Amino acid sequence: MTRRSVGIIVTLIVLVVVVGLLVMAPMRTVAPLPTALPPVTATLFYVTPTPSFTLTPTITPTPSDTPTPTDTPLPSATPTPTAPPTATPVPDTANAHVQEGWQALNLREQPGTAGAVLDTLEAFAPLVVIGRTEDGSWVQVIVLDKAKVGWVMAEYIDIDAGFDLTGVPVAGEVVDIPAAAAPQPAAPGQAPAASQPGALISGVSSNVRQIYLHGLQMGNRGNVFAKVGDSITHSDGFLHAIGHGDYNLHGYTYLQPALNFFIATPVQGANSFSRTSFAAFGGWTVRNVLQPGGSHAGECDGQTPLECEYNFVKPAVSIIMLGTNDSGGLPLDEFDASMRTIVQKTIDMGIIPVLSTIPPKNTGHPNDGRVTEFNQVIINIARQYDIPLIDYHTAMLALPGYGLDADGVHPSLPGEWVNGTGDFSETNLQTGATLRNFLTLQMLDALWRYVLYDYTPGTSQSAPTPGLSIACGGDLVWRVDGITGLNAWTAGGSGGEYRAEPH
Repeated sequence: MTRRSVGIIVTLIVLVVVVGLLVMAPMRTVAPLPTALPPVTATLFYVTPTPSFTLTPTITPTPSDTPTPTDTPLPSATPTPTAPPTATPVPDTANAHVQEGWQALNLREQPGTAGAVLDTLEAFAPLVVIGRTEDGSWVQVIVLDKAKVGWVMAEYIDIDAGFDLTGVPVAGEVVDIPAAAAPQPAAPGQAPAASQPGALISGVSSNVRQIYLHGLQMGNRGNVFAKVGDSITHSDGFLHAIGHGDYNLHGYTYLQPALNFFIATPVQGANSFSRTSFAAFGGWTVRNVLQPGGSHAGECDGQTPLECEYNFVKPAVSIIMLGTNDSGGLPLDEFDASMRTIVQKTIDMGIIPVLSTIPPKNTGHPNDGRVTEFNQVIINIARQYDIPLIDYHTAMLALPGYGLDADGVHPSLPGEWVNGTGDFSETNLQTGATLRNFLTLQMLDALWRYVLYDYTPGTSQSAPTPGLSIACGGDLVWRVDGITGLNAWTAGGSGGEYRAEPH
């Protein structure tokens, strides 16, 4: 090799080394890479990212751009678009209303008297009929002023002219409270059983005996009864004839001992049968019986008529029949609560409450139909408290004209006045007033036989023969107060200032 060739080779090697040094020198002086991305410039194109710069998938996509199934729903999970349901428009214009004269028409959950009562409606309440029963006797309505839906009896509402009820869909079936079979009174000469559920006379139980014994300790008189009610009880047709001796038991002579037992003790110058009660009056409802100062007796001061009657008479038994006037417009829940108050007060005073269902009503008024539900309240209370019940309503249904007078409210009489209401002939027992007297005497007989059987009137519980005064030491005598009818120890005077509580 010539000297010239060697020189060229050396020169080339030197050039390569120099060029290499020039290239490597900038790389050694590069500053550490930042922890955040610098502004995007062309120089980034030449930099190979180190592992510390590997960005998360939320910023730098992974090599595969296919989203995971959780990010993109599968076709089966994608809901099919559907139009929102169209709301059924609620009519805002009434096509019916409650008839005039109603104060408490029941709005029920289901059609029929077995349906729960949701509310009560007043006369002219605006209604929209939306359903009916097959026979059209009940209709489903929207009550516009209360925003409630329920069922009412069609006969008690007025439907607008031109509205076709047959075009309304059938939406329910009538379910009524079953009516009890009508048992018959005991046959002549046969005393009824003490207590048979479903019978006209029921509820004479051991619980009743305990009430009676408690009352004796409180000074009650075992052979005296009180009366609580409305005009049907206030009427002279209820027991007065028996109290005046105007009676004929015919074949029911087994009733005579009980009649004698209760008629013997004077009460307010009369006896339990013939006296006028402080707690019974025409037109009364449960409100009147519980109203302080509501009695027509001047001696009652601020007492309720119920308290006045019990405090003056000191009875062992109370015959209670209320509901006929109440069913004309009183809310059912108020009647229920007030009847329970009356019953509890009676029991608290050691007096046996004898409840009675009310007679049917046939006035043509819409409220006539409420008798059934009011009677159901009475029956329920009697069963729950385990107290006596006279099912007067059921017995009346078997009589001609339901045993009602021409007014469709009061029991019918065997004659023009009360004559004959104590005569238990087969003919007279077809009248409502006579039948009630007969059933009441049957109940008193059952109580006398099974509850009051060992009562012995004593000087602390009954008075001697009326008009007889007995010296008791000093100037005290035992007498009957001619004003109040109470038996009491007095100072021998006749004025009201000498009255004392009975012993």
